[in-house]
Amino acid sequence: MENTTLRLQYTKTGNMKFISHLDVNRLFLRALRRAGFKPRYSEGFHPHPKFSFALPLSLGHESICELVDITLENAVFPREMMDRMNAVLPKDFQIHACDYAGDPLKHAKYAQYALTVRVKDDAAFSLMQKTLSGKIIVEKKTKSKVEKTDISPLIASLEMKQGEKQVLIRAKLSASPSSYLNPNYLYEALRANPDLAPRLEECTIMREAIYHKNGLLLSPMG
Repeated sequence: MENTTLRLQYTKTGNMKFISHLDVNRLFLRALRRAGFKPRYSEGFHPHPKFSFALPLSLGHESICELVDITLENAVFPREMMDRMNAVLPKDFQIHACDYAGDPLKHAKYAQYALTVRVKDDAAFSLMQKTLSGKIIVEKKTKSKVEKTDISPLIASLEMKQGEKQVLIRAKLSASPSSYLNPNYLYEALRANPDLAPRLEECTIMREAIYHKNGLLLSPMG
């Protein structure tokens, strides 16, 4: 058991969707201590625990596929790590897979999201289809300015399904550092349509999967 870096796949749902990425770091650190594990720290004047996350999740979004690599001082079996951590973690923040870390998490290329949009009537569906086909122009914010951008090239796939007073949008979006697309922009594009906006009520967003640059799912075993 020489490898002490473990990859954890965990959920972040319910009320836990409102905690920030910084709070997630603190939560893991507290949980490790309560579970009896010693995280390895970086060297230097400001040491910090060796945590490596795949793709920080936006505040208010839920996820069933969050990934973090954690390096420990001592060797431990993955199953033991998962069981002891889940015993001290909140019910909306649970680990459901654990193994020794594989390829670096920084190689994430795509992320898949499910957007559930509550609508007032059935007519909204066709308007949503039209809005999210072809070019999708949104006001995209950068560090220095706001500019109108066509986000359609950053969408690998998108499908829509009509339900009772709601529409499910499942989209696979670019997640690489140079071309990351926040799923919020899809909902903003819908709200920018003056004929559609009055028909929309609310939108919830769930991240379902993170993909490696080679197209395979990133997971504890990948």
